[in-house]
Amino acid sequence: MADQQYTDYEIINGITQPKLTPYWQIKAIASELHGQLWLYLQGKPYRVIESYALSLEIDSADVYKPDVYVVSTPSYDAQSSKFTGLPDLIVEIITPEDGIICYTDKFMAYTEARVPEYWIINTYTKTVQTYILNGERYDTRLYFENDTALVESLNGCKINLQKIFSADLF
Repeated sequence: MADQQYTDYEIINGITQPKLTPYWQIKAIASELHGQLWLYLQGKPYRVIESYALSLEIDSADVYKPDVYVVSTPSYDAQSSKFTGLPDLIVEIITPEDGIICYTDKFMAYTEARVPEYWIINTYTKTVQTYILNGERYDTRLYFENDTALVESLNGCKINLQKIFSADLF
């Protein structure tokens, strides 16, 4: 893959972390996922957001840029271009450069905030690891590229992973 540049940042645990410009494949996956979620959410009180332009502020100290997230009661601050509050679903699409952050720092932050559902899409293994809040703990599921993934927090929403991992992207 081509060289990437740091053009953005996140603030995780109070520390500014540079964020790489996503590979075109990651943008394509995020767009496909956004489209499937958008179609399902038509007429429902939710918004699906790709965060290339919008940050997510779960608490006052940290600013995140998940690849895709879904909010049911958004609070948008136009001056800072941030949504505040707790999303129903957060999706991170990992690269080798930022994968460890998604599995450690962001995972801890999202679970401490009690985000109802967190997905990690791994473009290299073509898998989706989901974490679903169930009472006081998170249940996990692993989906593969030919599966249909259920979005537990969006009652009945199903994501066609074959389209997410379509061969023309890799």
